[in-house]
Amino acid sequence: MHRLFLSALLLSFSLLVYPQVLINEFSAANISGMSDEDGDYCDWIELYNKSGVEVNLGGYHLSDDTAILRKWTLPAISLKPGSFLLVFASDKDRILPPISYQTIIEKGEEWKYLVPASNQGDAWKNIGFNDSGWNTGTSGFGYGDNDDATILTNIMSVYIRKEFIIGSLDDISQLVLSIDYDDGFAAYINGHEIARKNLGTSGTAIAYNQAATGREALMFSGGFPENYLVSVPGTVLVEGLNVIAIEGHNTGTGSTDFSLIPMLTLGLSGAGYLDDIPDYIQLKGNKLHTNFKISSEGETLILSNPDSSVIDSVSPVQMVVDISYGHKPDGSGNLFYFAIPTPGANNVNEGFSVLPRGDTVQFSVKGGYYPGGFPPQIRPTPSFTHSTDQNHQGTTSSIRGRLQSQPTVL
Repeated sequence: MHRLFLSALLLSFSLLVYPQVLINEFSAANISGMSDEDGDYCDWIELYNKSGVEVNLGGYHLSDDTAILRKWTLPAISLKPGSFLLVFASDKDRILPPISYQTIIEKGEEWKYLVPASNQGDAWKNIGFNDSGWNTGTSGFGYGDNDDATILTNIMSVYIRKEFIIGSLDDISQLVLSIDYDDGFAAYINGHEIARKNLGTSGTAIAYNQAATGREALMFSGGFPENYLVSVPGTVLVEGLNVIAIEGHNTGTGSTDFSLIPMLTLGLSGAGYLDDIPDYIQLKGNKLHTNFKISSEGETLILSNPDSSVIDSVSPVQMVVDISYGHKPDGSGNLFYFAIPTPGANNVNEGFSVLPRGDTVQFSVKGGYYPGGFPPQIRPTPSFTHSTDQNHQGTTSSIRGRLQSQPTVL
């Protein structure tokens, strides 16, 4: 009886020290799905915390070789209950803590704005300012470059402000202002100046009619906005209501153009986050990368804890391009192929228990000559030969072996 109690106690202790973190999903032939921070389409592995407690993954190991369990070691990173961690299996071997970017204010959103006729003081840059008398317009603001949603012709300056909510500061490690402008600007978060260009020295007062040094906008001609980083966002952000305020200035009212297009992005540290930024913002975060790749022909994947005890493994399975293999529901032990992978998110899409044979073609009609024509359908296969004339002059076509839930129409 005492021995049974001791065994149960040791098992409970083991589960507390090493809660259930699993290899939840992976892709071994990712050629057009999720790209990494370099723009490369790499293999990837998704870990999932099935337990009810937060797990520090520092010292855990991933491997594709049963003889080398410590092939790649994860850095110290916390995985919250029910959260995912995405690791690229790229052979790039990167262990910097991951940072993902999520844009919270994009181009084309509504702002309150004022074209000032006198100095307005500093109150408009802060939370609590009553802007009910200001106009409402969508960005960009200006004229002359066809990049303006709110047309403001021949102005010397414009003040804009927008409120936004921050739920928690815990994982926010960066704040990035992306802005395209012609000719100068100064930007503030909750009254704190975070960026300025072509408008004198940072921290000095700016008159409403102060002329900026000349500069042309870039986005209207295919360029990108400039990025201004706040590396310690906790010094300007608060949990709850925040406000960003920006003043844009022209070189003069006779200028042929003027632009002000601001965006705001959070840099989030830790597991459970994915990049969510528009293509026109150039930001590249840190991602985790193993020192090995995964063979699409199939190989064992192993997750072990710091003392090299195996806590999860996936047996070899053959893969085809842009599909994944994993648990549904997450962490359940029920493994399926997915035509629509969900790296970093719940596996809710339709799963397939068997990968279709790559050498099997299933046509919707029997072979023959059909003068009237018809829309034939096939199930996907790497390649096949078909003819569109009765002399059977074959034309070779290629269809990559993707797993699809619907047939292909020729």
